[in-house]
Amino acid sequence: MATQHVIRGGGLRRLLGWATLIVTVLFAMLAMEHAAVLFTDRLELESHLHAWLTSSEYIFGEGSIRYAYASYHAGPVKMALHMALGGSAMLLGVTQFVPRLRRRYPKLHRGVGVFVWVATLLSMIGAMIHLTVTPMADVASGPAFWLALWLLAALTLFVLGQAIASVRARDFRSHMIWMAMVFACLGTAPGLRIDWVVFYWLLPHNHEWINLGTTGFVLLQTIFVMTVWLHWTGDADLPVKRRIMGAPELTTPLAERVVVGLSAMTAVVAVHEGVLVGMGLDLLQAWRAPIDVLPMIAAGYALAVAATMTRMPAMWRSAVQGAGPTWSTGGLVGLIALCAIMAGLYADQSTLATFSVAAVWIGYGGYVLCNLGMAALQTTSRAGRNGWWTTTLATLWAPALWPFVLLPGIGLGATFSEANYAALLAVAAVLAMGGVAVGYGARLVVPFRPAHHAVQPNRTQHRAT
Repeated sequence: MATQHVIRGGGLRRLLGWATLIVTVLFAMLAMEHAAVLFTDRLELESHLHAWLTSSEYIFGEGSIRYAYASYHAGPVKMALHMALGGSAMLLGVTQFVPRLRRRYPKLHRGVGVFVWVATLLSMIGAMIHLTVTPMADVASGPAFWLALWLLAALTLFVLGQAIASVRARDFRSHMIWMAMVFACLGTAPGLRIDWVVFYWLLPHNHEWINLGTTGFVLLQTIFVMTVWLHWTGDADLPVKRRIMGAPELTTPLAERVVVGLSAMTAVVAVHEGVLVGMGLDLLQAWRAPIDVLPMIAAGYALAVAATMTRMPAMWRSAVQGAGPTWSTGGLVGLIALCAIMAGLYADQSTLATFSVAAVWIGYGGYVLCNLGMAALQTTSRAGRNGWWTTTLATLWAPALWPFVLLPGIGLGATFSEANYAALLAVAAVLAMGGVAVGYGARLVVPFRPAHHAVQPNRTQHRAT
């Protein structure tokens, strides 16, 4: 059955592969051209292309994000570094996901890989320097976008560090998975530009609003694309040497306590946000404005989450052992996703920040639904787990991490809406990546781990051609 599925999906796989390649190469070339234009008075080709695909008013008129480009030209070196190296990393990095090239030219694969690591590192450093010296208000779409860019840069560096540490440990399977997540982070740049065009034709909003709204879920989109690549191509091409179903680090008493703790925290925060706040019992009342209160449908989300969390330890255990959703568990998760979408649709959208928070809710719910559908249809990974189901379940823990990311944003001077936006998109993306890593068997490298606690690396070997 699995073989028949692969054959039937071959045409779609090639179509998506070519589409991803074309978009990546085109964007990479435009990014490098933009880096060169920063030192001149010319207009970058990317803006001309977007104006042609949408309208000149949308890209250059009132309500566009052109005002943010002034900071690019004020300090062009750091942004040119970010754009040129980021574009180069994507242009060469996309070739690393062609298994035939890796097997046929292993030395080239390693050489290009080192370049991609260095280029990605320096590109993120350039972005961080730019964000450090640029006030929140001067960044495109304001403080919320500023926070989102900081979180994206930090997440990119984290998964890059995991990818490098894994290959140094000769854990090639984990290296492949973490590099897929690196590419998901880099892919947000072209993904965002595509969303600009798509949602220009779908929504009656200006460029500034659509830029911030789509940023709220673009990383989930690219994670989904790279998970499709992992499931269809990478998982079979670079298989584990042995099945790791029920790997020790996921079934220890400590791991089970972590799952229980996350589930309990998730239920508490979800009920607080979805039910208690609406009743006037708000622990964050000092920062939250009335427009930040979720609509009544959020009570359905909260109660569905609380009900699911009572079953989460068993659901998680079955997912890492290869089982997918049952009708009852899938129904509960589907209800959570639908309520999240409805909460976004009915939330206050009168300001840029609240509109974008609503977009995050809608994007999050859509992502959970897509993963749930794939979990019900797809086979398990070579690691013996249902990767789509582990990813789906992991994202449900978003409320547990949300307060810890929200409060620093408020402390940096953002409003509740702006900090809430960044926190929601960050926790959803981090947990999605964690779910992918667990589902496909990537090891998490923990610095300074005591030797007697170290997990033996999940070494793999290149499959013969």
